[in-house]
Amino acid sequence: MSDDVVPPGQAGHPALADPEMRALIDRPGPDALARVAVLAAELVARNTGAGDEPLVAEALAALRQGLADGTPPRPGLPAELEALAAASQARLAEVPGPVEIGPEPSPAERLLARANAARAVAGALDPDPARAAWNVCWRAGQAVGRSFGDQLRLAVLDRCRDRAVRAARDGG
Repeated sequence: MSDDVVPPGQAGHPALADPEMRALIDRPGPDALARVAVLAAELVARNTGAGDEPLVAEALAALRQGLADGTPPRPGLPAELEALAAASQARLAEVPGPVEIGPEPSPAERLLARANAARAVAGALDPDPARAAWNVCWRAGQAVGRSFGDQLRLAVLDRCRDRAVRAARDGG
């Protein structure tokens, strides 16, 4: 396991036990960027419930298909996801009262998390693997919360992204 991508003391955490995640942690080289984008997009969609949206589900399937055989997503899908995110964010104005942080996410928190998740998944569709991985990791950080395991997975994915970018820059 790569010590520079997993925080100290977290190597055995159950959030990192998935075989696909373990393989990425063990070999976060230049070819890992597309896998980082897919795993981070799936994480944020699952964490926020945005994966229930048909457009997000379509994008996740397109990311998996692209990882398998290089098929690009349907033209216009990223823009449609951005429109979905904007619509979710616009609904925040309809949420009554101030937003307060409590033990459970408020309706406003859920709307904002889903908007950021849709933007994260849209960012993962960028044809440049380095930009796609950066986009989704950055946006996912604005949507993933409350679960230490999910935060840990995202942190490790972002570290794998950084290591893969450095390896690509340095020639492998």
